[in-house]
Amino acid sequence: MQAIILGLVAASSPYRVHNNDNNSIHWRIKMWIFFQAILGALKLYLTFACLQFLPLGDAITIMFIEPLFTVILSFMFLNVSVGFIKILLCFGLLAGMAMSVQPPFLFGPTIIMVANVTDQIVEENQAFSDDYYTGVMMALGCATLGKNHIICS
Repeated sequence: MQAIILGLVAASSPYRVHNNDNNSIHWRIKMWIFFQAILGALKLYLTFACLQFLPLGDAITIMFIEPLFTVILSFMFLNVSVGFIKILLCFGLLAGMAMSVQPPFLFGPTIIMVANVTDQIVEENQAFSDDYYTGVMMALGCATLGKNHIICS
């Protein structure tokens, strides 16, 4: 819906890109604007969709690793130099995310202490289903798309 409305507003705008020599530039600009709108809409969808499968804290923590993907994609597509400090900060960002989210494949199953009706403490393993990993993939997709629309402009 966002892409359709912004596309209509941009198409009806009185400000046009005028280039008498090459009309293909005009179409390339429209293509990139369309691509940015699609990526932004997909990011917004993944932001809300991953919250169905993940706890809020885990989802937000995973989505906040956008700078990592910005550095990687800027290096790949824009030939931005990546120094030792940026690499060190990217590893720190990944380590901080892993410590915060504590993925079960690294830390094992989470043990929750639960008091039952007779006030006896019982240990329960919190099992993560495939839905958790679906949410993780959606949150990583959201983080990947987060700055993509800015890099492609």
